Amino acid sequence: GNLSCLVTRIGVITKQYTAILILACVDARGIFTYVSAGSPGSSGDAAVYNQSRLAKKIQKRRWLGKSVKNIAGNIIKPYLIGDSAFALSSTMVKCYDHEQGPAQANFNGRLVCTRRVVEQASGRLKGSFR
Repeated sequence: GNLSCLVTRIGVITKQYTAILILACVDARGIFTYVSAGSPGSSGDAAVYNQSRLAKKIQKRRWLGKSVKNIAGNIIKPYLIGDSAFALSSTMVKCYDHEQGPAQANFNGRLVCTRRVVEQASGRLKGSFR
């Protein structure tokens, strides 16, 4: 049930074109569950997320709060998976900055594999504009 969050730049920065940022979330199957486009390419990734409707929905428990599951008596809630640009929070997980042992290295490795799903989905989206 994890969701991965990505802020990506689309567009070429030249005199004719400017880059725009796309904030997107995909589920474990690579299906987009949230997309917001239009922030200028010069904006920071975390700022785009923090000012997004997605962040507001999550703060008000209108988005991730609906996806909580009870599996064999254990409450399992979804998390957004962000990169180092995002702040760690009760709804956002990211890799350890400095691994301090095999458990953290294993965690980082699994998180990186999970983030590949959103990067592949982003690649498919970008490819559709070529």
